[in-house]
Amino acid sequence: MNKVAMLQEADICNVIKAFEHYSAISSTITDRVDYIIRFCVEAVKGKFSWWDWQNGGDGDDRAPGDFMHSYSKHTPDTITITGEWTNGSKMTFIDKNGDEFELEWGEIPTRWLYEEFEEEFKNGLKLYEEKKQAKTAKRKEMDTKQKEERKGLIAAARSKLTKEERKALGLK
Repeated sequence: MNKVAMLQEADICNVIKAFEHYSAISSTITDRVDYIIRFCVEAVKGKFSWWDWQNGGDGDDRAPGDFMHSYSKHTPDTITITGEWTNGSKMTFIDKNGDEFELEWGEIPTRWLYEEFEEEFKNGLKLYEEKKQAKTAKRKEMDTKQKEERKGLIAAARSKLTKEERKALGLK
């Protein structure tokens, strides 16, 4: 067996202090996320049922999750939660940084824990709808353009056919 180096007393004290600080603020973080989710659901006239941290259960669906396991160093700008609320399809928004979030998939910006977010959310809903409408309009414009190009191509091909060829193909 390999000997493991001793730890430093200061390191252990720092870990304990950090855990005590996290324990003290943990319920405040939970309360803030609860307010954020409920505000967003109410803003879209949805119906709230429940939420939990995305890691809730860790193998046992009955066990609650916690913030530290929902926060990821790989995605530090996003907190992921799970839950049940209606009008999810109307809860995609673009934040003030231009990033798209899907609350129906349980995504909220981490910075909303320490920033005012209410107007940003409302404006972000509008921005997303505008983006969606612009995309739909562009798609319709492209469809119309493709139809016109096809009509032109058909007309050009038809004009090259003789009367007999058009008749043989069943074209007038």
